[in-house]
Amino acid sequence: MLDALWGFFIVGGILAASIFGTMDAVTLAIIDGGKSGVELAITMLGVVAMWSGVLKIAEKSGLVQGLAERMTPAMNF
Repeated sequence: MLDALWGFFIVGGILAASIFGTMDAVTLAIIDGGKSGVELAITMLGVVAMWSGVLKIAEKSGLVQGLAERMTPAMNF
């Protein structure tokens, strides 16, 4: 349902831009959006890699299991 709504917005925006003659602005927005997405992905890659390593160490040390046992009563209220 939500994908159909986003598809409608995208197609509607492109059609409106073609009717009003502002396709160059749409093209620039698409390129800038893609650039922003790639920059965000590269930035988050380092953060995700670091926290994955920290959690892997916590898992091997038994910290995750101990925390899960202590949090089970609160999660099963």
